[in-house]
Amino acid sequence: MATNGYAAPIGVATAESAYECGWLVKGLRCREEFSTLHGLLRHLGDKHGVRGPANLRQTCQWHDGQDVCRDELKRGSFKRHVEIHLGLPKRRCEVCGRSYSRADSLNAHIKSRHHTQF
Repeated sequence: MATNGYAAPIGVATAESAYECGWLVKGLRCREEFSTLHGLLRHLGDKHGVRGPANLRQTCQWHDGQDVCRDELKRGSFKRHVEIHLGLPKRRCEVCGRSYSRADSLNAHIKSRHHTQF
């Protein structure tokens, strides 16, 4: 299974597991586990330096088991970006089935394609 150009997600949290940090540290994946996405995101800021103003550009160091991401993006986009690495569920249009990672993108799609207001 491929997800947006990345290999199958590693560390997707389930009732039996936790979110696993895939950040690359000294050539190895961090692998620290968290019971919540919030805990993982806090860890990325505290331990891996993903912090600062929302418009600060940073390089993703997430390792998916095969490759390091290395995408450069604004710090304010890291939560959504990490959700992609984790393979978290997307928001799906109930009319046509298209999926979006962001609620505002789904709402814009529904408004423009299906002419429905919220």
